Amino acid sequence: MPQYFAIIGTRDNPIYEAEFPSISGKNSIGFPRDLKELNPFILHAALDIIEDLQWQMNPNSGGVTTGGYFGTGGNSNSNSNLSVNNSNSSGVGFLRNRSNNNNNMENCYLGKVDHFYGLSITAYLTYGGMKFVMIHGTTGDLGGSAGGNISGDDVGGNASKSAVQIDDNALKLFYQEVHELYIKTLMNPFYRLNDPITTPAFDKRVRALARKHIVTSK
Repeated sequence: MPQYFAIIGTRDNPIYEAEFPSISGKNSIGFPRDLKELNPFILHAALDIIEDLQWQMNPNSGGVTTGGYFGTGGNSNSNSNLSVNNSNSSGVGFLRNRSNNNNNMENCYLGKVDHFYGLSITAYLTYGGMKFVMIHGTTGDLGGSAGGNISGDDVGGNASKSAVQIDDNALKLFYQEVHELYIKTLMNPFYRLNDPITTPAFDKRVRALARKHIVTSK
């Protein structure tokens, strides 16, 4: 399955983006052109959900959902875990709560946060408020359209049934290692927070991590 990855800054501005195509023999299969143009908009639409999760208590304690929210068992009508003013929270949000976990990077992974016509969107949120977001496309037998058939016939949620299955362990490792690369970039005295990362070395290392952990091949 092809994937579109982006790092989003604290002002919701894109810092870095890359597409990781699927490999079929000697061929690489990415998103169709029309879907590729939509990817930044699909990703941007998921940012509101990620920001809601940022202030939840244990947003990933309920596991991965198929409806776009965590801790609700997939029921998007449930507000019990989305309330910032929960009586048991004492004003403590996601960022403060997860600081109690010794494995900090482990707790940054949000898993699947949303879906769009068969595409799955996953996210990873750093303590500094940087958002690592990825769109996972479907290719079926690697001969079809990545992302499925986006048409009027899919309106009503039928396409969500074919949403991509996510390997959380592999994806978590990818996010964590990219996070480490980003931290090293922040340590560069010539780099300023929220500036685009355009260095070929960073791009090369991110793509190497993608091949190592998440790029599928047949």
